Formats: sequence, C-alpha cells, structure tokens
Amino acid sequence: MANLKGEKRPRFGLQFKLLVTLALLFTAFALAAFAWGSSYIQQQGMRDAEDRAVALSDQMDAVWDYVDQNQPAANAYVQEFGEVARGLVCVTAVKSIARDFNRGNEGEIHVVALNPRNKEDGPDEFEQRALQAFAADETLEEYSGVGVSEDGVETYYYLRPRRVTASCLSCQGAPAGEIDPLGYKKEGLAEGSVKGAVSVRESIGASRAD
Repeated sequence: MANLKGEKRPRFGLQFKLLVTLALLFTAFALAAFAWGSSYIQQQGMRDAEDRAVALSDQMDAVWDYVDQNQPAANAYVQEFGEVARGLVCVTAVKSIARDFNRGNEGEIHVVALNPRNKEDGPDEFEQRALQAFAADETLEEYSGVGVSEDGVETYYYLRPRRVTASCLSCQGAPAGEIDPLGYKKEGLAEGSVKGAVSVRESIGASRAD
C-alpha cells in the first residue's frame, strides 16, 4: 500500500538499528577485553618481577650471612694487611658481588643506608621510605612496591633490612665518632638496629621523561 501523502518514512530500518547496536556491543566488548588483557599482562609482569626479586634477595642474604659469620677473621686481616684485605669486610664484599651480578641482568641489586658512609649507597625516594619503615618496625621483614627511580623510570622495588649484628659493632657500634678499622667514624649503632637494606630494582616501564 502506498504511503499517504505527507506520511514520513522512518529514516532507518530495524535491521540497520540492530547492526548499529551489535557494532556498539562488539566495540565495548573489544575495549573491555583489551583492558583486561593489559591488566593481566601487567599483573603477571609484577608477579614475575617479585619472584625474581625474592630469589635474588635469598641469595644475597645467604652471601651476607656467610661473610658476617666470618667477619671477626676478616677484621683481623684488615688490621694486619690494611687496604689489601678491605674487600673481605661484609658490606664491601656484598657490594662487590652485587656489582658483578648487575652486569647484563634484568634486576639490579643495591645496598642502601639511611646514613650512608659512601654517596653511592644513598637511597632514592622509595628506598628512603622503606628504610624508615624498617627502622620504625623491627618485625618488618620486607618492603616492596612500584616507584619512580631517580632517572625517571617506573620501577619495581623489593627491599629487605640488614640489622646490626655483634660482628658489626667493631665498625658501627659504640662509641660514636671513634675511628673504626676501615678509617670511618663509628655510628654508635646498637645490636639489632637497622643499618641498611638490600634493594632489588627492576624497571617495568619507560622513562617518565620520554
């Protein structure tokens, strides 16, 4: 039947509207799937970074504990042979091993301290918070999360505290200000207090400056 004069035809038919609705639903589904996929990849990357950091920290703890247990003998060598035996001191030995490991590996190991004797051991902003948290809570055994490194790269951090042991006191114990066997001034730290941390860092993003 012909349309009556003046009657308007619908601009779009039912089939067209159905296609548009399906297209919108498909687009929404695709965007949701992409967002979920990106989130899953990011979470998996974080889990992988954490697993690597924990494994590295376990290894570095084993190295540090071994050197620490033999520190009295190392101190005797330092007093007898001076600079030649300096590499046997716990923190020096651990830092040397960390530097060797850092060559060509994804993660980087650093030894950081709140009041470092050497500038290279100074913490960045994230590590500073971790050290303060360790100092405030003696039961805290690890501190991790995402921060921005000093060169502007999004980074995953995993830190474990290193506390003063009996063998540390000859270099970092009382009396504060006395010159230790390495030629530094003692900090006057007490056994059990936080002297620093082993920090494992892994870049997970591009530089913020890019």
